[in-house]
Amino acid sequence: MKLHLDCIPCLMKVAAEQVELATDDQELQFKALAEFSEFLKSNLSAEVVPPYLGTERSRIVRKVTSNPDPYLDLKRKSNEIAAELKPLAERLVNEAQDEGERLKRALKIAAVGNSMEFGVSGHVFDPAEFQSEFEELFEGGLGVDDSDKVISKILSGEEILYLTDNCGEVILDQVLMREIREVGDALFIGVKSSPVQEDITLERAKDSKRGS
Repeated sequence: MKLHLDCIPCLMKVAAEQVELATDDQELQFKALAEFSEFLKSNLSAEVVPPYLGTERSRIVRKVTSNPDPYLDLKRKSNEIAAELKPLAERLVNEAQDEGERLKRALKIAAVGNSMEFGVSGHVFDPAEFQSEFEELFEGGLGVDDSDKVISKILSGEEILYLTDNCGEVILDQVLMREIREVGDALFIGVKSSPVQEDITLERAKDSKRGS
């Protein structure tokens, strides 16, 4: 995905949210935003990809504020919510009648979990609302449903690399990971090497495993 004009205000909006999470020092907040603005000025191009800009934004905020993980409290909250929902997710999978249906249900749970996202402009994630609506979201349809293609790949016996995303949702991903291990070949799991927004790192992955 290449950069579009409407990505620019979104990048700045998330930067403002990040500095507020990172520090209460207004001087540092403005310093971080100014440095990111200068970075944007030097790197804006129709060819640049937004994730690169977002990663650099997070690095700048962490460096200027001396806060290595501004989203830490939100990550912990997400993990708590997902851990409470995991037994329900497992029950929904166990109600399936066959292997294919188990995988389809586990894929849908992972898709629902993907909405556990704090740093996306235009998307408001309410933890309490998510808990109460989880089963309703699961029963709803998918806007794009490629689950049959994914299941075919899982059952092909090929090695699978599972790239994780956010804390919280990775606990619900564990339901799908378990199903993949039951029917597939080797499963490799990728996490971030250092904190980027709510993305899970190795340290947080160990926490989520202890809570599983």
